[in-house]
This record gives sequence, structure tokens and C-alpha cells, in this order.
Amino acid sequence: MNKQEIITHNIHFLQEKVNYLSQKYRPKQNPTKLMAVCKKASVQEILYAYQAGIRLFGENYIQSAQEKLPVLYQEHHLSKELFHFIGHLQSNKIKKATELFSSLDAIDSLELAQQISKKYSPINEPLSIYIEVNTSMETTKFGFNPDNLLLFMDKIVFLENIKVCGLMTMGPLNGKEVDNRRSFSLLRNLKEELEKRYSFASLGLSMGMSEDYQWAIQEGSDLIRIGRGIFGEESVVNEQVCRLV
Repeated sequence: MNKQEIITHNIHFLQEKVNYLSQKYRPKQNPTKLMAVCKKASVQEILYAYQAGIRLFGENYIQSAQEKLPVLYQEHHLSKELFHFIGHLQSNKIKKATELFSSLDAIDSLELAQQISKKYSPINEPLSIYIEVNTSMETTKFGFNPDNLLLFMDKIVFLENIKVCGLMTMGPLNGKEVDNRRSFSLLRNLKEELEKRYSFASLGLSMGMSEDYQWAIQEGSDLIRIGRGIFGEESVVNEQVCRLV
């Protein structure tokens, strides 16, 4: 198969499994959304994914986005609403990030949230953000400590020009099911607590990647982030799908 056929095959195969898991574990909720992580994908590969039905893309690097997104917006007329920034955001890149993306999905400190609030000037709606929580407590990862999240949220939810739309986390590096599910379950519990505390109608849960998305959906994820499972080789998707059985 050529690259377009591989990407299309991967997306259709993944979407089938995601829908199956959603119906099995989240029957009363909307199906889990599939975000294509395009940090290593070319403009053409992103277009292939769009043609195959992907309507949400995540980018990790501002420099990469500066090269690809203007082309996708101006020459191919893709909407800014399709693209979220999911990487660690440095304060000096805030202005560029808000110009390129409709949502910033990895807000990992109060200071970052405060700076975005000051620097972003909304035209109509406030900027959508997701709060990143380090539920695995690994020192190599960014994000709020789960034990301190409520303390910081008391300040973040009232900042101007931004809107908290959900929580985001990454599973532990060891890849063990019990640890991944514990990490995802913790984020779900935090989401439920925040919804009660601040009367949020509904907060999103962005958790689950190529290696662990099946456990994330079982624990309530409504948005999974898949990179190599879409843009990698066909065998990557097949390997992950086999783990669903």
C-alpha cells in the first residue's frame, strides 16, 4: 500500500475499534473522538488523514506548526478549529500558539494560564484550554500534581479570556494496564469533582495514545490522541488492535 492507503486504512480500522469500545464502555455518552497527532506528519499526510475523516489534529511543536498550518489554512482551506496544540508551551510562544490553534490542550502551570489570559485578546469567544495533570507522578512529565489541582483551579477558572474545556493526561511509561487504568481513573475522578465544584456542564477528558487508548476509553476518555497509530506503518495499528481482544 502507498502512504495514503496506509493512513486511510489505519484511520478506518482505529475508528471501528474506538466506536466498538465506546459503545461497550460508554453507551450513554457520545463516542470517543479520535485526534490525529501530526507532529511528524507532512502537509500531504495531514490532508490524507482529513480526507479519511479525521476532524481533529494535535501538534506538539510550534516551529513545526508554523511551517505546516499556514499552508493548510491558506492553500487548502482547512479550519483553525481542527487544530489543537498539545505540547509543552513556552511563555515566549504564547502569541504564536494562539494565532495558530483554536485550543491549547496542555496548560501545565498557573503561571502559564495567567500569561495566556493576559496576552490573548478574544475576537468573539474565549480561548479553549485543557489542564494537563501528571496523574502518573513521573518526574519526566509536565502537569499539575493531582493533589494540588483544586488549589490552582480556584484561580484558573476565573481568569479572563480563557475557558477550561477539559483535562488532559498521559499514561505511565511502563505500559502496564493496572498503572495506566489507575492514572486514567484518577483524571476521571478529578473531572467529576471539578464539575461539581464549579458547576461545569461537562469537562472533556483527553487521555489515551497509540499504546493505551483502549484502557483510556474504558476509563471514560472522550478524546484519544493517536500519532504513529495513524501516520506510522500499517503493522502499528494491527498490533494495537490485537490488544483489544
